[in-house]
Amino acid sequence: DFDTSPLVSALNLVLQKYATRNGVRVGQNKYFFPSEERFPLSLGLEACRGFFMSVRPSFKQLVVNINACMTAFYVPGSLADAMNAFHREVGSFPSEFFDKLKVVTTHLGYPKKKAILRIMGTTSRNTRFQCDEFGGMISVEEYFKRSKPNLQHIYQIILISSLEYKITLRYADTLPVVNLGTKDKPNYTPPEICTIPPGQAFRGTLPDTATAATIKFACNPPAFNANLIVNQGFALLRLRG
Repeated sequence: DFDTSPLVSALNLVLQKYATRNGVRVGQNKYFFPSEERFPLSLGLEACRGFFMSVRPSFKQLVVNINACMTAFYVPGSLADAMNAFHREVGSFPSEFFDKLKVVTTHLGYPKKKAILRIMGTTSRNTRFQCDEFGGMISVEEYFKRSKPNLQHIYQIILISSLEYKITLRYADTLPVVNLGTKDKPNYTPPEICTIPPGQAFRGTLPDTATAATIKFACNPPAFNANLIVNQGFALLRLRG
């Protein structure tokens, strides 16, 4: 018997190269393109339709198996807006939604993506930390109001400039800070300078209502899925020249 496993694995890598580069991979062989059709699920979550693609051995041949699938994604946008929505609707910030959620900050002058370790129990106004740059303990709110000194080495000349935050926080006394660091080295960050980026799959357990909604959106007649695969899937997966 001829072991086709190495050949199948190699063909899967080649076949899925375009989808891996241009889509969002969830699991082993599922690819999603969140810029396409989206469906509201529950607070902060939406469903995106994607495609399962895999090379499989068949009798005396290899076949490509393609099917439609669906999974939940975070709704992109302001983290502060998402937290305010949860506070209005459920009165809390559920850890199963926010913990490990990746957010992007740009206050350093470039985008930086980090995962939320946890939501703290204190706001920017009453969260304080040791900051040698400003001579001791300082609140998160005051830290972002000030200018931060920065050293830049250009052509072996040290130029002293300032990286000016000068951000007045709108929710300094209403929203808790998030820790984007570690337990031992926390990085307390105001949620209003954080953005939830697009294309981030939800890895947790869906609420019952969201699960029911996902099943409703995913349950379609075979002819619908066949049309979806031929008219959308082939192009998105670059299986058509």
